[in-house]
Amino acid sequence: MILLPVVILHINYLNNNSFKDISVYKNKLVIGNKEYHAENIQSITLYATHQHFNNSVGAFSFAYNDYYYYSEIILQNSSEKIILTSLLGYKLDKILRENFESVKTIEHMGGFFSLLIK
Repeated sequence: MILLPVVILHINYLNNNSFKDISVYKNKLVIGNKEYHAENIQSITLYATHQHFNNSVGAFSFAYNDYYYYSEIILQNSSEKIILTSLLGYKLDKILRENFESVKTIEHMGGFFSLLIK
């Protein structure tokens, strides 16, 4: 029963990781054959738990608290959004922050249900 949230998140993230080949460069994100530049990105929202944002894990944390999170990238002048999950890389949030410093980054702290991709 303790692992059920982890299984649910993992399946949810697998279903949303439809990108097979992604690369992150300074001010540029490449997904397959498409390139997204910093000036085309309106914002990056990171959905994670308090423990993930504050690096506070311990014996009383749930297994998903630090390791499961996702990034929602909103593009300028488009209704398109890109979802990238932590299954693509544990440090993905830090990589996005470092490479897209000029893009507004929003931290959305929440519990288990806020980690599910709708």
